Amino acid sequence: MELGHKIIVLGCPGSGKSTLSVKLHEITGLPLIHLDNIWWRPDRSHVSGEEFDGKLEEVLSGGGWIIDGDYSRTYEARFKACDTVVFLDYGTDECLEGIAARVGKQRADLPWTETGIDPELVDAVRNYRNINRPAILTLLERHPDRNRFVFGSRREANEWIGGLDGMELILPAGQYARQIRAYRKEFLDCGDSMDGTGGLKRIGDPVEWIAHCELCRDPENVPEGLVPATQFIYVRKDDGKIVGMLQIRHCLNDYLGKFGGHIGYSVAPSERRKGYASQMLRKALPKCRELGIGRVLITCREDNEGSRKVILANGGTYDGTVFEPEEKIDLERYWIDLPG
Repeated sequence: MELGHKIIVLGCPGSGKSTLSVKLHEITGLPLIHLDNIWWRPDRSHVSGEEFDGKLEEVLSGGGWIIDGDYSRTYEARFKACDTVVFLDYGTDECLEGIAARVGKQRADLPWTETGIDPELVDAVRNYRNINRPAILTLLERHPDRNRFVFGSRREANEWIGGLDGMELILPAGQYARQIRAYRKEFLDCGDSMDGTGGLKRIGDPVEWIAHCELCRDPENVPEGLVPATQFIYVRKDDGKIVGMLQIRHCLNDYLGKFGGHIGYSVAPSERRKGYASQMLRKALPKCRELGIGRVLITCREDNEGSRKVILANGGTYDGTVFEPEEKIDLERYWIDLPG
């Protein structure tokens, strides 16, 4: 399951929505909006419903965001606008402990510091599983195309967010020779294509492949027929496994300008549907900007729904479909405009 770029975080008061949203913001770089900060004023009065709805509508029309807050009246609008739902589906006791633990602490999601436990908030927690939770589950069923991450405990959510944060997109190096060989073998064993791997399919020796990647990165020494390109491996820090590879082409020749694009990438077959592709591409886009690429072209097979979602989740705009005569496949073209 991929993490998109329009994310809503839902859950009972005390479940830690805001804490998790801050971590997501730090990982993805997406703008973070706390609904409590829209609704409440510092003097503990609140804005009108009309003003709140107007500000929320403005947020929802934006290009990418993380929205933290329950506000059941707005569930439907947010479900329609989002591509990803994170639902902290915790038990009542765990959430009651959560609201008690935050008393006296300054919070980014509230314009004041709570000095005690609000009885109305306690009632809201006790009623959540009977009122709010069924509404969210119904909307999840009604919107099956939304990416969803549902966690039954704080431990599950923490493990997930820790996995997202425990990744690095780096240049290949000799210390990863064993992992590079294992990555290649996994693709060969299942007969899958090795997109974005810079010739790894034909170069079996990791040391030779790393040298080839270094050569390709140098505009003065890039092999004839190729454009300068930077090769990356996407490494999980806790076990050192390479879960993905990505190549950025510094410029486009005729073929790449029509069919290949600036970026090619792949995720190990055993690591798919975990959100790695979206994260890897998101980390690569700032590197494109560093290389002077302001507008990034990415293509995918017309029948590859997963890749299409990854590209759209990172702000891709559809440009059309072209037929690639060598592979005899239809490729969809997408552009991602990078901020200056």
